[in-house]
Amino acid sequence: MQMVIGTSAVISSYLYFARALRWRRYIAIHRKFGHKYESGLLTPEDAPEIMHVSSLYDMPALMNYALAFALFKIHAIVSRGGDTEDPRAMIALARVAFKVSYQKDDYLYTLALFTFEPAKWARLYGCRALSSMEEEAFYIFWVEIGQRMGIRDIPDSIKDFKQWVMEYESRVMVPAQTNHDVAVYTTEELLHAIPESFGLKIFCPRLMQPELPAYLRAILRTILHTVGFVQGYLCLPRSDSNPGAPIDLPLPQDTTTTVYKTQSQELLRMHPKWFQAVPWYMPEPRTFIGRIKNWVVVKMGLHDALPGPRLKSGGNRLEEMISNFSFH
Repeated sequence: MQMVIGTSAVISSYLYFARALRWRRYIAIHRKFGHKYESGLLTPEDAPEIMHVSSLYDMPALMNYALAFALFKIHAIVSRGGDTEDPRAMIALARVAFKVSYQKDDYLYTLALFTFEPAKWARLYGCRALSSMEEEAFYIFWVEIGQRMGIRDIPDSIKDFKQWVMEYESRVMVPAQTNHDVAVYTTEELLHAIPESFGLKIFCPRLMQPELPAYLRAILRTILHTVGFVQGYLCLPRSDSNPGAPIDLPLPQDTTTTVYKTQSQELLRMHPKWFQAVPWYMPEPRTFIGRIKNWVVVKMGLHDALPGPRLKSGGNRLEEMISNFSFH
């Protein structure tokens, strides 16, 4: 009997401790910015710090997949064929704004998906829903990005923007062969290592895919809800030293002040934290164990190739990544 009582006390203490720690960042960020939010004074500089709580600590994987699967909504449109002051962000914005030639509504719809899909996925499948302040932070952040890219006529409020999205989808989101073709390629990239039998590669009627059977939809929802419950009530939060993605990538002083260098100097190059089926920019391992690990990953079908110079294993710079793309 004493053992049962002791075990119950330990379990209860752990659950309380885990729950208290998991809400610590949420409470702290609302104490810090709550008054500014209530006064309507949140700024684009405030927004990333608020977003980091959910996107980097509480549920980074879910937030990432929310944006990945938001791509499918973009592909269902028939008309289609970090710190905002960070110099790397400004390079990316400048080159994307110069190269991309979508119609205005395509711009707006893509911006809306990046703004609202994370909150939708958090509400449906996350360990918690986003607060109204967090949703406002996402809106402020992406509106700022849109304005810097020169996107015009962005609605002035979350309510108006959501209303615009509903009207736009009802008008242009219809089945088309082009939607299907793009969706097939995107699905293969996102779900590269998953066999067809799992049923994850067939969905969304407007992409001309057969509807998933009801029992598979129920299984998938149950899995997602279970993961959210376990994460929210049973798991300790991420430590400050282990966010879901890099928060601060220090730039050498000379990188921020000049573009040109002598041949003996090397520009700072970056590597993604996650890699797709073809692992572009994956660094080559320097140890025997690392090479064996990569070989096993390829044999398992998770990656299609080993890292090397052909896949630019030395890393990338934003101006190099974007300058060769054109979305005409």
